[in-house]
Amino acid sequence: GTVIARDSLKKFGVVEHKTAIPVPTFGKESASNKFWSLAKLNTLAIGTRVIHNVPIGIKEIPHLDGFLGSPEMHRVGAVLDWAGHALYFARRGRSSPTSDRLAGMLQSNGFTQVPLRLNSDHHLEVDCSIDGVASTMLVDTGSQFTFVDESIGTEAGIAMKQLITPVKGSESATRSIGCVRKLAIGDFEIRDADICFVDLKKADHPLAHLLGIGELVSNSAIIDVGGLSMYLGHPQ
Repeated sequence: GTVIARDSLKKFGVVEHKTAIPVPTFGKESASNKFWSLAKLNTLAIGTRVIHNVPIGIKEIPHLDGFLGSPEMHRVGAVLDWAGHALYFARRGRSSPTSDRLAGMLQSNGFTQVPLRLNSDHHLEVDCSIDGVASTMLVDTGSQFTFVDESIGTEAGIAMKQLITPVKGSESATRSIGCVRKLAIGDFEIRDADICFVDLKKADHPLAHLLGIGELVSNSAIIDVGGLSMYLGHPQ
């Protein structure tokens, strides 16, 4: 969901309600002194579109006022264009005719449509395979890298080389990098993709395989959050 930085609460006049829910971290145990707070925004304006009574989480976020969550983007029919560095939304919210017109336009320009779904935690999920080994990944536009459990790399027979330089967000987990001959995202195939393999048994969410922005940017991803579809195209 949408998250506001604790340091920005005064700026927006938001009152936090503290909880005992720990803030999870990827690849290491939760910090004992970091907990979620909750609040509700009376209004959230995205461009000219205004949403009322938006529940939010609150935590420490450096350099930003917050993160716009997928539930709100789904409500306004948002479209993320990684190639054009733009966020679009439908004037009347999400609708099947709008998504159908977008699909037709992008497919006629050589893009491959990949279906997405919102899981129970409101994360965007996509079906993938790594050298033939099936996996479900979260589409994480906040992750610099694609992260997959080491067990999948082992099953796929991928040579994994342990990293010495820490990967942000997985400092305490075993980190390796491997070249995947074929990374399939739905029916879209990426050849010779370098992805990170992590021992996810040490993470708070051991099933969270993440599809990061590296693959999204390099393949001109356009994500129709309202229509739950992603479009990918090979660089020209």
